[in-house]
Amino acid sequence: MWKALQDRLPTLEGLSKRNIHVESLTCKLCWEGTENSEHLLTSCYVASIVWDFVSQWCGIPNIYTFSVRDLVKVHKKAFNNKQKNKGVQAISCTAALVYLEI
Repeated sequence: MWKALQDRLPTLEGLSKRNIHVESLTCKLCWEGTENSEHLLTSCYVASIVWDFVSQWCGIPNIYTFSVRDLVKVHKKAFNNKQKNKGVQAISCTAALVYLEI
C-alpha cells in the first residue's frame, strides 16, 4: 500500500512517465480513465466491485474512497473495536494486493 500512496505502482501511466512505450494509458480493466494508482484502487469499476465484496465480507458499510489515502484509512472507522479494525486493515490491504495481481 505504501507503493500505491507514493504512486510507485507499475501502472501504464507510471511506465509512460519512465519513457517505456505503451499503446494506450486507458485502464485495461474497465476501459475508462487513465491507469494510475488512484484509478486502479479507487475509481475503477472493477475496484468498486472488489471493495463492495470486502465490505460485505467484513460486515461493514460499503467502502467508498476518493483517494488511496482514504483507502488506507478506511479501517479506522469500521468498528469501535481496535482488534476488529486491524482485521479490516489486513483484509483491505490483502484484497488490494490480490486485486492488483489480476
